[in-house]
Amino acid sequence: MPVGANKKGRGKGGKGGKKKGASDSLAVDPVKLMKQILAEYESKCSELVSGVCPSVRLAMREAIEQEKLMSKFIVCPRDRSEFTRWADEDLIAMFGPPEMQKTPEKKKPTSAGSGRSRSRSQSRKRAQKKGEPASGQVLIDRFVKREPPPAEPRPLARVRPLMEALRAKRYTGISALYVWDMCLDLIELNSISSLIGKGFYALTKVELMDCLLQPDSLKSFGDSTRACRTLTEIVLDFNEFSDDGCKELCRGLIGNKYLKTLSLCYCDLTYLSGKYLGTLLCQSAVVDLFLDGNELEAEGVIYLVDSLAEYAEDEAKQREEEAQRKLQEAAEKALQSASEAKPDSAKSSKSGKKKGGKKGGKKAERRAERRAERRAERK
Repeated sequence: MPVGANKKGRGKGGKGGKKKGASDSLAVDPVKLMKQILAEYESKCSELVSGVCPSVRLAMREAIEQEKLMSKFIVCPRDRSEFTRWADEDLIAMFGPPEMQKTPEKKKPTSAGSGRSRSRSQSRKRAQKKGEPASGQVLIDRFVKREPPPAEPRPLARVRPLMEALRAKRYTGISALYVWDMCLDLIELNSISSLIGKGFYALTKVELMDCLLQPDSLKSFGDSTRACRTLTEIVLDFNEFSDDGCKELCRGLIGNKYLKTLSLCYCDLTYLSGKYLGTLLCQSAVVDLFLDGNELEAEGVIYLVDSLAEYAEDEAKQREEEAQRKLQEAAEKALQSASEAKPDSAKSSKSGKKKGGKKGGKKAERRAERRAERRAERK
């Protein structure tokens, strides 16, 4: 028995150790997870012929070094050639007016002209032998930085590989997505819409600034936001999709119960967008609407305010009708309960009388029977 007990004790201890190990393995390792996401992102970039976004790669590496998970993703490609800033003095000396430009000091000519020409030709030959640039080339190289052209053109960075990498690794820790200065066509925007439309990503803010959004893709983007209960803010500034894009976007956002803030600054909107935005405010949960830099003018604002006023009047009428309906229902219920109570009381009184009469007749019969029995006994 003691041996078996010891074995059981060891077994329990071993099981306990295994359980601890299992719980430790179930815990999320941020370094391992971020490395997997980075590797998946790079593989998706090579698969989809896309450049790796430097801001995303740098942020992931910093998260790996700090041993933490990323919640905010900023996609800013920066696919531009580097340039050098000139000082004011150099700009004036190069491109300023002639009186402000610096002119080299003139040297006194030598008496022997033949010797002067010989010295110049000899200096040029020496410079050509040594491989030194001429004097004019030195001035150009001083102000213009020349770089050798790349051997192959680098592919532009895209947002689709990042979205597919997050979906492949089922990373739900993303809370904010910022995409700046990128061209988002229908396929690229649909990749973002599919991520939002899943519903189990805890996104609270989506910002797509200066992304050349087209009207055709905005309706599907708006439809996808209904499934995400945590998404409360959308920023689409500097996308010139005009009134057609605003119309499609509002169609998709109508009925959204969770979105609170919408920013459409510098989107080339005119007075026609006032109608669409008014219906959106009436039929959604949007509270804050930013429209800086657009040409709505007074007519567009009037359209927007009129739609809000009509909606407020209709809502007030509906509330009054509902209150009256509730009062009528309460009165009908009271009358019905009163009518049901009266026949019940009458029935109870009648039944009581009938029961009392029956009881009295039975007692009289019993008394008569007893009297007859007594008379028979006496005889």
